[in-house]
Amino acid sequence: MYVAIQVCSVKNSFKSPPVFAFHEQNPDMETAVDLYIYGAIPDVDWNTWEEVNTDRDFVKEFKSLEQQYSRINIHINSPGGYIDQGLAIFNTIRNSKRETHTYNDGFCASMGAEILLAGDKVHVAKSSMTMLHSGWGIAMGNAADLREIADELEKWDKVLAEVVASKLNIPLEEAISN
Repeated sequence: MYVAIQVCSVKNSFKSPPVFAFHEQNPDMETAVDLYIYGAIPDVDWNTWEEVNTDRDFVKEFKSLEQQYSRINIHINSPGGYIDQGLAIFNTIRNSKRETHTYNDGFCASMGAEILLAGDKVHVAKSSMTMLHSGWGIAMGNAADLREIADELEKWDKVLAEVVASKLNIPLEEAISN
């Protein structure tokens, strides 16, 4: 049985390597820093064929910044990516003791949109787009294998809907049905 579960239905069209662990001190606030998630999660640096934008990279960078700053601004422009990596990033932001602000810098889709919801405060530009959807996957196998995959996808969908329901303060059933 082969399974690949992800929530990215939009191909990354960036020609240059995605920006992920880039950060800069915010000039308006001595205690704030801006961190950027640009590109798919994870993604491939087409110049080196190395995996970039991983959950491991984000957590390492974020934890380092938590030691230095009281506020972390996370700017997102991402078509999404794998559920498991996106949830690790989401939970890292959500569980931070620091003040976190997330910004949709252009396009937050799929797991990028779920990560957007992790901030204590969420900022969405009028000229940006946000898209959420159910998880999807590719599976091969017999009928029993495919039923198992469908059950697994329903579990992931519930987790993703819980994120939305919690942030929007709506019933879980409403988040699932929409």
